[in-house]
Amino acid sequence: MIGSYVNKAAWDKLPPDLQNIVLEASKAEIAWERQKTLELEGQALADLKAKGMIINQPSPAQIKQFVDIARPLYSHYENRIGKEMLAELLKAVGA
Repeated sequence: MIGSYVNKAAWDKLPPDLQNIVLEASKAEIAWERQKTLELEGQALADLKAKGMIINQPSPAQIKQFVDIARPLYSHYENRIGKEMLAELLKAVGA
């Protein structure tokens, strides 16, 4: 997962207005990085296909089967990463 990290002690020393600036800049950077990663991934796949590589993509049914099999793990990871992050992850895989 893409994210931004900062030392808590350093963060706590920043006044709220600067914390907000850092948060907003971080959100923008994360959005840019996600988009750039998707572009680079798409180009890499296109290059590999052009060179003759066969790319296997799981079907929606296969993805659903995987998501269903993994369902017992969700509560374990929800406690570690939080409900919001888990929901975002499941949304990304169409679960």
